[in-house]
Amino acid sequence: MVFRVLFLFLFLISSSTFAGWKESGERLHFDVHFGWIKAGEAELLYRPKPNKTEGDYTLTGRAWTTGLSSVFRLRDRLQATGVHVPMLFAVKHYALDLNEKDYTAHKTVDFLRLNNEAVYTNVHAKEAPNSFAIRKESRDMMSSMYALRAEEDLLNIGVSKTLPVVNLDSTYLMTATVEGKEKMDTVFGEREVWRIGLTFTQDGQKEKAGNWVFWITADDKKYPVRIEAKMRFGAFTATLKDYGNPEMVSRAPDDLPETGKINLARWVPAHMLN
Repeated sequence: MVFRVLFLFLFLISSSTFAGWKESGERLHFDVHFGWIKAGEAELLYRPKPNKTEGDYTLTGRAWTTGLSSVFRLRDRLQATGVHVPMLFAVKHYALDLNEKDYTAHKTVDFLRLNNEAVYTNVHAKEAPNSFAIRKESRDMMSSMYALRAEEDLLNIGVSKTLPVVNLDSTYLMTATVEGKEKMDTVFGEREVWRIGLTFTQDGQKEKAGNWVFWITADDKKYPVRIEAKMRFGAFTATLKDYGNPEMVSRAPDDLPETGKINLARWVPAHMLN
């Protein structure tokens, strides 16, 4: 769950201006910590026009545990494919693959825009697909955040932008607010950064479903350098460690491929292998 939350922040921002990343794509790598303990790593990949059958773009997020955290084995993948008409990042299909210790799941959402409808399917469950109404401009969270980042007038203190989003079988309103500008030590050295607050509100209700903070460099690159997700039981932090084009070598483990089956081997303590 926590890794999925962090994906949503990471995809809001990109390593180039809108025209640049839309045309060339990108691969971003993050370290993820729970307090001072390293919980794992995450990779975000944007591929424009991967092939003629998949539309104009594919967004892929992968997360995995490392080090001491590998006792709890986790290999998660999120993927969205879509087109840029009638609006930017008009998602057509979203898929979530979870492999967390002994738990696995494959869940999908198909967006039927002509009917203002989405269809949620829990593939491993026996329930029938669930159809529900959505707002005209609804997207999955990853595609929504890329569309939000493309707003040229967003980066001014006090400015807010709200978009409707779909998370599996639930609908939310996502609001990003520019809270200020400050200096921060980053992978690039000390940089000026924008501080942006992000809140999710259950669509049709007043209660907040969550809120987090992230920082992006205050230049035309808009590099995501830090994300904080505060939970009831502690805070998770994601820090940018590497970046490049889509052809940069991935650091994701072999059992967590970009596409295809995730083969999560059962974890066995080292002393039992002898």
